[in-house]
Amino acid sequence: MSANLSRGECWLDALTFPARQTESGPIRARESDLDGECASFFAVVPDPGNRFPRATDNVVGLEQGWLLARAVRRVIDADRDADVKRPIVAEVDESQAYGRREELLGIHLACAAAVDAYASAQLSGHPVIALIVGPAMSGAYLAHGYQANRIIALDAPGTAVHAMGKEAAARVTRRSIENLDALGDTVLPMSYKMSAYAKLGLLHELIEGVDADAPSPADIDRVKASFAAAVTDARNGPRDLSNRLASRRRETHARRVDRSAPAHARAMERVMKHAPRPHDLLRLAPRHPGLLPMRPTGSRRRSCARTRSRTRLLARVRAAVRVASIIDAYGLDGAPPEAPVAANVPFR
Repeated sequence: MSANLSRGECWLDALTFPARQTESGPIRARESDLDGECASFFAVVPDPGNRFPRATDNVVGLEQGWLLARAVRRVIDADRDADVKRPIVAEVDESQAYGRREELLGIHLACAAAVDAYASAQLSGHPVIALIVGPAMSGAYLAHGYQANRIIALDAPGTAVHAMGKEAAARVTRRSIENLDALGDTVLPMSYKMSAYAKLGLLHELIEGVDADAPSPADIDRVKASFAAAVTDARNGPRDLSNRLASRRRETHARRVDRSAPAHARAMERVMKHAPRPHDLLRLAPRHPGLLPMRPTGSRRRSCARTRSRTRLLARVRAAVRVASIIDAYGLDGAPPEAPVAANVPFR
């Protein structure tokens, strides 16, 4: 791969026709032949001249979100009267633009516009396919890639689906990189391995043995064949994302987690299931004054003040219920359990 090209640009050049005109800006829109029909490809690329300092790399920021939405909707408008809608391929190799300017100017709106465009495309009949060739981080992945009917990923170094980078996650969780990797081996959503993400049941296919930085002609043919199969599968299935709920890998992982859940986690689940509700404790409070730290309310307080007091009381009740449940599950000494609590145990 050229030193001047991101991984997304490299794969875009490998899978599509050359650009008809000089390209500029952070969004690349190309076309290519895919199993005998025209397909539209989109990628987010570095933009060194971007006016937002946090958006010069291959990230989804304010302009990227709106430009993605416009590019996808142009394809929708072009095929509005077509009987067979063209496939749309989103090449994922980006993170999110984290900056104060982005937050103040509404990056959530820009990303939501891209999400809405991709969702509109799939619901109108376009098979939307995502190819993860690099990092798929945070809201950038939600805006560009996650709304696809079928998601394909390369099992190669540098590909990951996560909320933040590994170094940032280590600082936030106060763990070392090695401890974070060990945690990912036991808690799959915390893993940075693409093979672990595949076990969650969200991927249509995980392609192994492909050089993500410098794809060979054989690698490109494998990916194109996977595209063709994914398009056919998407057209034969529902237009929405309900297929993910019926994933065999997802069901297998759910059963495995349920069997491997430690006994104390299942005990906590039973305790929380039968724990008293806040209104039960409120009924007991008059007979047991020391049960809850109730603040007296004077008769002269207005109704709004009483409402605020009741809200604070309910919050304390919920906290008391949680503390009591934790004591029942862990013991009065507060000693931590021998194994971590399973991530899928509901805790209300």
